[in-house]
Amino acid sequence: MRVVHLITGLQIGGAERALCRIVPRLAPRVDSHVISMLGHGPLADELTRAGVPVVCLDMRPGRPTASALWRCTRELRRLRPDLLQTWMYHADLLGLVSGIAARVPRIVWNIRASDMDLTPYGHVSSLTRRLCTWTSAIPAAVVVNSRAGRQAHRKLGYRAREWVLIPNGVDPEEFRPRATDRAAIRKELGCAETTVVIGLVARFDPVKGHDTFLRAAAQLTETGDDVHFVLIGEGATRDNPSFAALLAREAPGVRLTCFGSRNDVSRLLTGVDIATCSSVSEGFPNVVVENMASGVPCVVADVGDAAAIVGSTGLVVPAAAPDRLADAWRRLIALGPADRQALGQAARARVLEQFTLEKIVGQYEMLYTRLVGEARKKDDG
Repeated sequence: MRVVHLITGLQIGGAERALCRIVPRLAPRVDSHVISMLGHGPLADELTRAGVPVVCLDMRPGRPTASALWRCTRELRRLRPDLLQTWMYHADLLGLVSGIAARVPRIVWNIRASDMDLTPYGHVSSLTRRLCTWTSAIPAAVVVNSRAGRQAHRKLGYRAREWVLIPNGVDPEEFRPRATDRAAIRKELGCAETTVVIGLVARFDPVKGHDTFLRAAAQLTETGDDVHFVLIGEGATRDNPSFAALLAREAPGVRLTCFGSRNDVSRLLTGVDIATCSSVSEGFPNVVVENMASGVPCVVADVGDAAAIVGSTGLVVPAAAPDRLADAWRRLIALGPADRQALGQAARARVLEQFTLEKIVGQYEMLYTRLVGEARKKDDG
């Protein structure tokens, strides 16, 4: 069974990381290939090292062209997949048109967001989602990674033939508590063991709520708590003028380390005492399950399925509410190290029960096997 995955790009992001973790693990049962609409992002090398062939269409962001459609169709005709899995709106739309042109037997969309405001991303993204809404009954199935995503897209007008809920998964061996790494990270940060380290893993983007995080950090710092804040993610660095301006405006006096984009996120998380998801919109936030698997208790904004993911192992606050976020941090600080550790252990146990990568890969394989089998049976009939 051959499956081609079409994704907007292979830069570091939640959907992109999910693809890179899932696709190699489908081998050898599934012959997987990946097409990136944009250029050669850093995750393309990771896929190549894992033995997954990658083709880049080298499109310019926000500039759909007929030549890109032709190149995608040509690749699909060359590869002759049994199924085309597309990831996110732009790939969903391009994949639908090129997949039909290439006569791919089954096309499956993959939605990774919920009620996302596309205004900051320009009119092309809004138009793309609108076109996806109008054509949503054509794909064989639409995969969503969250209940919130399914509900939001139904409200938008999506009329999928079949909705398939497959949450994100995490490798519990990659993301796990490690005492040795924790000590090294704390030393790198210059933090005493008694200092509470509060972290956020997210690229610098309006949807990720860095403004909320920094405002809450400033409030907590004013109370005199011994805290140190950590940001991990592309663009959340002092050499980014937009981020630097936000930091100077909202939280000039906080103790903050900006790691930027890193390949050792699982290692860095071991030095964090409290994890945060401050997004204003999410589907199924990967970073929440990654922190939970690392044994870190989480404070999450009530967006997407975040509240359902943490359950009783974390705290939930309204989105874009820095006062409430700061209060939740204070509550976890007041618990003390032992009780925070117990909460983190409960969070990891919840991940092992519900959100391991092995379980999620199995669900994708079952879906592909069923849909391809149905297509072959139809052709034989």
